[in-house]
Amino acid sequence: MMQTKAEAIQREFNNRGIVLRESVTEAKSHAFQDGITNQFLILNDMSGKRYLIRINGKLWPPFTREGEHHNLEQLKKQGFDTALVANKPEEGFQICDLQDETKNFTRINVKGHRISAIQAVAKTIQKYHQLAHFESHYSFQQTLSSASRRLRASGNIEMTAIYRVVVSIFSLITRDDKEFVASHNDLLPSSIYFNGEKTVIVDWEYSGKNHRSYDLALFSLKSCLSPVEESHLIKNYDPEGDNRMEYWLPLMKAGVNFLLLLWELNSSRDEGVHNALFLFKTLQSNLQDAFIQQSAKLVFTEKRCLFFKPERKEAKKHRLTNNNQENTGLDNDGLVSLASSL
Repeated sequence: MMQTKAEAIQREFNNRGIVLRESVTEAKSHAFQDGITNQFLILNDMSGKRYLIRINGKLWPPFTREGEHHNLEQLKKQGFDTALVANKPEEGFQICDLQDETKNFTRINVKGHRISAIQAVAKTIQKYHQLAHFESHYSFQQTLSSASRRLRASGNIEMTAIYRVVVSIFSLITRDDKEFVASHNDLLPSSIYFNGEKTVIVDWEYSGKNHRSYDLALFSLKSCLSPVEESHLIKNYDPEGDNRMEYWLPLMKAGVNFLLLLWELNSSRDEGVHNALFLFKTLQSNLQDAFIQQSAKLVFTEKRCLFFKPERKEAKKHRLTNNNQENTGLDNDGLVSLASSL
């Protein structure tokens, strides 16, 4: 007889000697159905400990449940706490210890405590970047191209121009393999908890190799870090400057900011418009920071567009071509920023 997902989850608890206050079937009276999005269920054992059950939804390429499983095993091997109890990709579910929401990064409001938390996060990111070895890969450029396809097809001239600028900026980020490390790729402040001296990071389903600046850029943007807070993030991740994070982070933030904006514009959620307006504002600042980081100087202002010209002619070598990259039609002698029009 085919086992329902609820029965498979119950069996996993039984095999671990965990006695639940109510059975999985009682807690969720119907068998779980496969779906596009993840489903979640909270269960309690007899001691009062709580568990979060994730019923797997669909993952889009390049992500796979097998890839997530491998990465979780790597993190466990290196001693990282991901709150994982059991991961069963073949049976379509995952069991985690439910974390205390009062210890979530988003709940930290005191300035001094927030700085300490940012420092702890930076050191944890640096450690898993250094120690873990993921097999799967995450392509930022492919994701950006896919997310922008609908807007580019709509004929929105300004958004298309911004897209070209972002891709041109991102082309300056190194292709050196040593800069692509084991990354979380969805490092939201809500995924970070502090359990005593331990930093716990959950939700690794989008994990894979990525440029080392991506996790820091997304965390900084989603946490709305101030310049002072971001400097603590960089200093504690890259204290000796060996990874050139002061250089990479502004470039990556511009790209990630634009990607977040595209997702909001493609979203049907009620808060999408409000979030998009906020991201338009931050995009202006992050594009400007990216150009400043490239030692770009203002040549002239014409109407609503700013044209920047890098000081070093050799920067031309980064120009995009159709050789495994997308040709944006822009070179680094004529990067166009629409930041002033946002």
